[in-house]
Amino acid sequence: MYVHLKIEIGNKWVDGQWLNNKEQPFFKRVVIESPYAGDTERNLRYARACVVNSIRIGEAPILLHLLYAQHGILNDNDPEERMLGMMIGFHWGSFGDIVAVYMDLGITKEMELGIKRAEMLNQDIEYRLIPDWEDDI
Repeated sequence: MYVHLKIEIGNKWVDGQWLNNKEQPFFKRVVIESPYAGDTERNLRYARACVVNSIRIGEAPILLHLLYAQHGILNDNDPEERMLGMMIGFHWGSFGDIVAVYMDLGITKEMELGIKRAEMLNQDIEYRLIPDWEDDI
């Protein structure tokens, strides 16, 4: 089965001929660190902007509190469920090519734990800002 795909990444065109999905264009796996607790509505808007920013520069991002903190999955107000979510995030984070720390809203103590985990694993860490992030969504 052949799949012909042509996509734009940033200003570059990637034109790939895939055979059984074994040959794929390379995207950096990016683990995003951004705030969640506190003003969760604002922080979730910001988290989505971080993911969009990462995708727009040609990366394959993951930001796990966009998934696990949803209603009906894990309760961030329950300390045990919050810790479980963080531990799952740290596990998935070990598979990232880089860790992107988005700092427009500051760096929380939870983000610092993610940074320390990345340092222990010798992962590359990039500190990023999104200019006018509220207008980016």
